[in-house]
Amino acid sequence: RDTVNSYEMQEDGNYWKVESDEPFDIHQEFYRLKEEDLVDVVPFENYTLNLETKE
Repeated sequence: RDTVNSYEMQEDGNYWKVESDEPFDIHQEFYRLKEEDLVDVVPFENYTLNLETKE
């Protein structure tokens, strides 16, 4: 989805920058995430280890 840092390789080996109407830079957006954003979307159970079943 990163449209700011995306390039497309041509048949001759040259690269063209991918143009987009809505620029999105993953390197900047990553640091805008907060723990609350993830907690609401990802269930905590998916990131815990059950020591009895080792799952």
